[in-house]
Amino acid sequence: MKVIQRVVFLFSCFLGAWVLAAEQVTKLGEIQVWVADNTQNTRSRALAVGLSEVIVRITGTVTSLDHPAVSNLLKNPATYLQEYTYDRQAKPAGQGYAVENRAVKQSGQEQLLKLKFDEKALKQVLKRAQLPIWSNNRPRLIVWWGQDQIGRRDILSRDSGYSEVDAFIQSAKRRAIPLILPLIDFEDQKLVNSGEVFGFVIPPIEQASVRYAADALLVGRIKSIRQEKWQGSWMLVVNGESYWFEDLGHSAKELIDKAVASAAEQMSSLYAMVMNDQSLSKTVVRVLNVSDINKFDQVYWYLDRLVPVNTVRLVHVREDSLTFALELETSVEKFKQVLAYDQKLAPIQTVITDIAKQTGSASALEYHWLGD
Repeated sequence: MKVIQRVVFLFSCFLGAWVLAAEQVTKLGEIQVWVADNTQNTRSRALAVGLSEVIVRITGTVTSLDHPAVSNLLKNPATYLQEYTYDRQAKPAGQGYAVENRAVKQSGQEQLLKLKFDEKALKQVLKRAQLPIWSNNRPRLIVWWGQDQIGRRDILSRDSGYSEVDAFIQSAKRRAIPLILPLIDFEDQKLVNSGEVFGFVIPPIEQASVRYAADALLVGRIKSIRQEKWQGSWMLVVNGESYWFEDLGHSAKELIDKAVASAAEQMSSLYAMVMNDQSLSKTVVRVLNVSDINKFDQVYWYLDRLVPVNTVRLVHVREDSLTFALELETSVEKFKQVLAYDQKLAPIQTVITDIAKQTGSASALEYHWLGD
């Protein structure tokens, strides 16, 4: 039985060194499903499996699958399917190819069905259903974990060769979480040892993580407690707070999948937003340090693709600044939180009420463009 507990830690001397930079994840609508054949019935089942995974990626939570609007989507998953192809050359499970998903039991004759759903259209459906949307800018998660089996303790690195490492990579890919696995090289070992990982001593682990420019930290230990019975304990550190959860499972890989899912659910609860077309808000954003057409394009497309932004309209141009009128599907305060998280715009403490009044906006913001 999983236990989740929230604990507040004051590791200010270490957390202050962390910089939220996030990473842009792409192709949320693309998924691969193993199938036994290419018949229509099998493909229909696979489409439902694949679309379920895509919806969880977009919303960040499996509870979204219980929503009536999603249930309707899953009744006819081909509606938002853009393309599909079969890969008969892919390696079957058990021969070195880590699968993302499986629509049927292993038959020895599987082939890979590659699906591409309309991500943009799905997001609009989920927005109208008042379900959360997790931005494509997502926290980079670094994982430090050890495995205890028959009295032997190992800290697993990205190059350790353990199959569990690949399990972590595939689980993170399924949930669209940017994953970082430490090298556990000489520099890492100077700062953190196995006892600190197994004992969840967070400060030295956070200090060792600074070099990887991660946004969130997952520390864990997996232990074999008896034959085909494993126990996993994990601590997620994000936004200065820590969350503890643990599970039992039949294998280390099962516990890894559960750990990644729990981390994804917790992070999405912090960053995903529910949009509301019925309560649109307006604001004006003036952006400085925009001196050429390339920067103009960068700023415009950046604002236009943000999840809370409904419309973007250019209202004023100066030599090195642009002013946009934005219609938001969330509050201005939440919009400012999104900008702070992305760190592409640095706020300037200036009030530009004249333009706000001209555009009928309730607020006006001014930022300095930092870019990529």
